[in-house]
Amino acid sequence: MESILCRPHLSNAFMKMRPSCPLSRYAGRSEWKRRCPRAGWGEGFTPLRRDLRQYLCHTEQATAGAHTMNQHILFRKDRFMLRRLILSRITAAEKTLGVPLDYCRFIIRTSLRASFKFAKFLAVDEYRHVLPAGPCYVARIVAVQHDDCGTCLQIAVNQAKKAGLPAEILRAVLDGNLDDLPEELRDAYRFAKAVVRASGEEDALRERIHQRYGDEGLIEMALAIASCRVFPTVKRALGYAVSCSAAPVSV
Repeated sequence: MESILCRPHLSNAFMKMRPSCPLSRYAGRSEWKRRCPRAGWGEGFTPLRRDLRQYLCHTEQATAGAHTMNQHILFRKDRFMLRRLILSRITAAEKTLGVPLDYCRFIIRTSLRASFKFAKFLAVDEYRHVLPAGPCYVARIVAVQHDDCGTCLQIAVNQAKKAGLPAEILRAVLDGNLDDLPEELRDAYRFAKAVVRASGEEDALRERIHQRYGDEGLIEMALAIASCRVFPTVKRALGYAVSCSAAPVSV
C-alpha cells in the first residue's frame, strides 16, 4: 500500500486538503519528491507513513469532538481525497501485477484504518536480504499454491519472473517436477511443502536450509512462507478468492 502512494504526479491531490491536515504538506511537488522519492521498499516511505498515522489519529479525535457540520464535512473531504489517491494506485498496481485487486478496493473503500494495518503485511512479504531470489520465490509459490488461490499464485509467479527466475524453473515448481530443479530449489520446495502441510518432515530440511543460508536466511524463508499466505486467506474470508483450477497460471 505504501508503494501505491509513492508517485510524484499525484501530489496535487493533497492540495485540496485543509491546511491543518498533516498530509497537506505534500501539496507542493518539490516537497512530495523530497519526502517520497522513487525508491524501493522501505526507502522514502517513513515520513509519509508517519504523517498518515498522525492524520488518521488527528481526524478520529477531532471528528469525535466536532461541534459543527462544516468541520465534519472537511474531515470527510480529506478521507475522500486520500481514498481516491490510493485507489488510483491500486489501478496501476493491477496493470503491473496482471491480476485484479478487487479485495484491496473493498478494504480501502470500507475502512482506511484497516487498509493501513493490512498494508504492513506488504513490507514483511517483500523482505529479503540474505536469502537468494530462487529459494525465496520457490517457497512462496509452493505456499500460495497450497492455499489454492489462482490470482495470488499468478502474482507470486510474476514476481519470481521479475526477480530473474527462468520460465522452465517456474513451470517445474508449479507442476511439482522436482527432478528438473537444482538441489537448493528442491530443498526450498520440500521445506515449504512440509511446513504448509505440517507433515513433520521439515526438521531435516530446516537443517539443510540453515547450513546453506544461516539463521537469517532461515528466518527470511519462514517469513516468506507465512506472509504470502495472508493474502489468499484474507481474500477467501472476504469472498474474493478464485481457485487455481478456475484461474490457470501463465508463466
